[in-house]
Amino acid sequence: MTTDNIPVAEFVEESVELLQQMEEAALELDARPGDRALVDQLFRGMHTIKGGAAVVKRPDLADYAHRLEHLLDQVRGGHVSADKTVISTLLDAIDCVGLFVTGIQTGLPVDQARVDTSVQNVSALVGSANQLAHEVQETGEAVPSELMSIDSNNSQAYLVTLKFHPQMPEQGGDPLLLLKELAELGDCVIVAHP
Repeated sequence: MTTDNIPVAEFVEESVELLQQMEEAALELDARPGDRALVDQLFRGMHTIKGGAAVVKRPDLADYAHRLEHLLDQVRGGHVSADKTVISTLLDAIDCVGLFVTGIQTGLPVDQARVDTSVQNVSALVGSANQLAHEVQETGEAVPSELMSIDSNNSQAYLVTLKFHPQMPEQGGDPLLLLKELAELGDCVIVAHP
C-alpha cells in the first residue's frame, strides 16, 4: 500500500472531532463521576482513535491510545474511580493525543517528554487498580468505586448481599431475573464473589 492510499486527512478530521467530544465528556464526567454513558463515550472515542492510528501506520499513537483505553476500561469496570486525578490525567492524555494528531497533520515530531509523563501518570493509575485487585483477591473484600462516589445528600445506598443456593437454577429459579428486578429499583452495582 502506498502512502497515497492511507486516509490521513480523514483520520485527522475524525480525530479532531472525537477529541473535542472526549474533552467535553471528561469535563462532564468530573461533574458526574458515576455516569457510565460518559465513560463509554470516552472509551469508544479512544478505541476509534487507536484503530485509526493503526490504519494510518502510527503504532506510537496506537500504543498510547491503547494505554488510555485500558485506563478507561478500568474506570468502566469500577476498578478505578473517576476522581479529580483521573479526570486531570484523562484531560492531559486527550491533549497528548491531540499533539500526535497535529504531528501527523504537520509532519512535526511529538513532544515525547510530555507523552512519557502522561504514560507514567496513566500507568500509575492502572497500577493502583491492579494493586487493589490483588488486595481484593487476598482479602475477598472491597467497596466498589461506584458506591464511593454516591452523593449522600441526594441518594441512598443499600448493600444487598445475595447468596444463591447452588441448586436454584435446577429448581426453576432464575438469579438473573432477581438481579434485573433489583436494577429496576434504581442504579445497581453488582459485584460477584466466588
